[in-house]
Amino acid sequence: MSLYELFFAGSLCVFLLLSHVPAARAQNPAEPALKFFVVNCDEKLTWIDSSGPSEGIIRKYWLDDGVFVVEYFVKADCSGVTFSGDYELRDSLLVLKRTVAQDQGSARCVCAHRLVYEFSGLPKRDYGIAIEAKR
Repeated sequence: MSLYELFFAGSLCVFLLLSHVPAARAQNPAEPALKFFVVNCDEKLTWIDSSGPSEGIIRKYWLDDGVFVVEYFVKADCSGVTFSGDYELRDSLLVLKRTVAQDQGSARCVCAHRLVYEFSGLPKRDYGIAIEAKR
């Protein structure tokens, strides 16, 4: 065997050995999945007084399948409003983010909209909730 053949065979063996060693990866858990939806002018929220706060937490709870749900209300125009939701997790503080888009020809009435955040893959614990609104 020539020196070239020995070098090639040795390099091939090292390559094969290293290619089967799993790469070191960060031990970060997967990001929790968010399902966000809105119930516009929710009739079940008629208890919310027009002179009361403009938004607030309704409730937060865990489902049996490990899904964490946060429901809160926002007072906004009765029509022409579109919400989008996102979140940020800061240790045990869950920051719920929402954006509101308003049509030009909106109604001149206000009602309570229910915003629902459903998280799967979130470690089970008691989370503090903060709300961050953007326009």
